Amino acid sequence: MPTTNTTKILSRRSRGFTLVEIMIVVVIIGLLAAMALPAFQKARLNSNASRFANDFRVFAGAFETHVLESGQWAPDGMGNSLPATVLEYLEGSAWFQPVPGGGYWDWELNRFGHKASVGLALDEDRPDIMQKVDDILDDGNLATGSFRKASDRYIYILE
Repeated sequence: MPTTNTTKILSRRSRGFTLVEIMIVVVIIGLLAAMALPAFQKARLNSNASRFANDFRVFAGAFETHVLESGQWAPDGMGNSLPATVLEYLEGSAWFQPVPGGGYWDWELNRFGHKASVGLALDEDRPDIMQKVDDILDDGNLATGSFRKASDRYIYILE
């Protein structure tokens, strides 16, 4: 017959985890979180870049539809204020919603050396995201092609 001391020791050990076991689990969770964080940041960057690229395409399509139907580009806008002739083409789009991170969309006519372009003025410059947008929309170089950095904003050139 086993002694009572052995039974007490076994039952005491089987009740919970030791401090060392808990510390090992915490370290493992910390390592997994440290490995996952860069992947989450990259996914967020890609998501933001895809959203901006899609918005540029939608807005460019709206202004191009306007010129096809009316025969002329819309007059220059200032920020989110646009001529009434264009508003119907942008209804329900992200044009009138806040830009992630701050800023505003702008219609550019005869500015920055181009006839027509969609502009994005950001409160805080984010070249990492905009470089990804250029990779999606254009040639991957913010100094050339149809998507460029111009002055204080990024523009998608239509003509």
